[in-house]
Amino acid sequence: MSVAVRGTASRRCAPPAAGSDFERVAPEEVGVDSAAVRRTIDELSTPMTASFRIYRHGCLIGETARDATTSVEPHQLFSMTKSVVGLAVGRAVTLGLISVDDPIGRYLPGLDDAHAAITVRQLLTQTSGLRFGWVNDLAGSTENSVGEAMSMPFVHPGGTFFEYAQTTVTTLTAVVGAAAGEDFQAFVSRELFEPVGIEPGTWTWWRDGAGNTQGYAWLQLRPRDMARLGTLTLAGGLWADRRLIDAGFVAEMDDGTEANA
Repeated sequence: MSVAVRGTASRRCAPPAAGSDFERVAPEEVGVDSAAVRRTIDELSTPMTASFRIYRHGCLIGETARDATTSVEPHQLFSMTKSVVGLAVGRAVTLGLISVDDPIGRYLPGLDDAHAAITVRQLLTQTSGLRFGWVNDLAGSTENSVGEAMSMPFVHPGGTFFEYAQTTVTTLTAVVGAAAGEDFQAFVSRELFEPVGIEPGTWTWWRDGAGNTQGYAWLQLRPRDMARLGTLTLAGGLWADRRLIDAGFVAEMDDGTEANA
């Protein structure tokens, strides 16, 4: 559903501090028709809607009545978790810990030559070339996701074929943790979440049986904190005046690949 945007209103809101919500303003202050916002909220305020909020220029301009409570409750992000992993990789790249074209064998010991040659970029773009099967991939993710992914045979040359998979994304969390020399969740909390005001204790992230942070799903985050990550992305990796993620990396996140054009 589209929301009418009117004029070129210049109002912008500063990123919220930790413990605070986004500044609420009238839709017209940012050039949006308030009647359209109201219609949209009314239509999407269903019993199945946990949270629905509308932002523009960093300002909160509309929300459902339930958001008074649900916006401060962690909710399961399911596959949106993959995008958060992508941001974590971007932070590691910005810190100089890894490069997107590094082979993962540089960080994960004990792999055979073919699996060790898979690159970070190929895992990010779901072009590893590994065979993917929904049942095996998801079942294996409860035990050792990285071991499951690295046991899969190749069916395509790396970088040439897009296939949406799950355990390969968890492999990325293992790579980032190894590159940072610490647990992935500790890295994410300090280097990504806390700088944008996502406080420890307000989120949870499940692990597999081997202790790997699940990369394909199972991050539980408050809706207003998910908006913090969205704001960071829309700003090209900037939060206030702090560069958290390289602008080039964020731009590449928005581009397709030849394998998934």
